[in-house]
Amino acid sequence: MRIKFRNIRSGNLSDQKLRSEDTLDRATLDEREMQYLYQDGDDYYFMDTTSYEQIHISSEALGDSTNYLKPEMTIKVEFYGEEPVGIELPPQVDLKVLDTRRHQGATANNQIKAGHALETRAWS
Repeated sequence: MRIKFRNIRSGNLSDQKLRSEDTLDRATLDEREMQYLYQDGDDYYFMDTTSYEQIHISSEALGDSTNYLKPEMTIKVEFYGEEPVGIELPPQVDLKVLDTRRHQGATANNQIKAGHALETRAWS
């Protein structure tokens, strides 16, 4: 089996072949409840809700999760030893749409006409 590994510290990818008798040690991650505070450049800052210690995680490590963070949101941060490596978002997040992009020709009338034209063709 061919496996790709990503180093969570450096982000580097490595490619290895494993045989069926090969074994891998599972990384043990600890979770801590933390509150998301703010973003500063490419770093996102979190505070431990019990010790009030603050940490930061890069946007690269967080990936698409950054799209769902809201200030003061309580989440679980995953640690490998003392190093934060990722977050676990809540199953649901309430977000507000601030901007939408209008697509050329996508008006209510065009949508109705398109739907009517499809209906007409279906009945012909």
